[in-house]
Amino acid sequence: MEYKFLLGLGILFLTIPFVLADTMQMYGGETKTIYSNDAISCSSVNVDVKANMILQNNDEGLREYNLTNCELTFESDLNDNWTCNCSGKSFNLILSILPNTINNYIFNLNFLNNEGISNGSSQIIINNRGGAGGICVTEWVCTEWSECMDNLQTRTCSYLDKFCKPQKEKPAEIQSCVSEKELEEEIITEEISKNFFGTITSAVIGNLGTGGTIGAFTFVLGIIVIIIFVRFRKRKN
Repeated sequence: MEYKFLLGLGILFLTIPFVLADTMQMYGGETKTIYSNDAISCSSVNVDVKANMILQNNDEGLREYNLTNCELTFESDLNDNWTCNCSGKSFNLILSILPNTINNYIFNLNFLNNEGISNGSSQIIINNRGGAGGICVTEWVCTEWSECMDNLQTRTCSYLDKFCKPQKEKPAEIQSCVSEKELEEEIITEEISKNFFGTITSAVIGNLGTGGTIGAFTFVLGIIVIIIFVRFRKRKN
């Protein structure tokens, strides 16, 4: 019980800053000036960033957020550190967040003079809800269709973890199909039937002449019925 109590207390302390501090709302895809300084003199600003969910990089290796005119000097799953340029009392902290990112950030700013001594500090809380302008633009990503087996193909569709859920319905992950072998067999059967039909028709009409046209068509009709019967039996088996 004591361990569970201590764990719950620890989690509570971690979430207090997000609850009590003033927060600024941002969405994925936005760029915004989150802090402007015109009072504290500084030559550089140390920015310590804490997140409540794991910080990620995209496929191009870019961090899920970026600070303009700042250099990322340390990064980890839940904590980053940046060094930003500052000239006198003029400093703007500009934050850009990649589309579809969902996370909350605490930015702790420490204003340093030429000797690296702190002249003051400030804190900004960013509540990021993902999407772009409040609209989720995440797309489903699907694997290639599998080979046709038992007249069925499958694939897997998903979206990246931590991103907002796509507004579009999940694409189909199973569909009916015809294997290449079955398709080839059908083509061969159709070709054989076509050639056989043409040969028999020509032979019968040639032998019976004009007066035997009705008999020829009756004979051909019988051939067609037999072919249909054979193919039906083949499919049934």
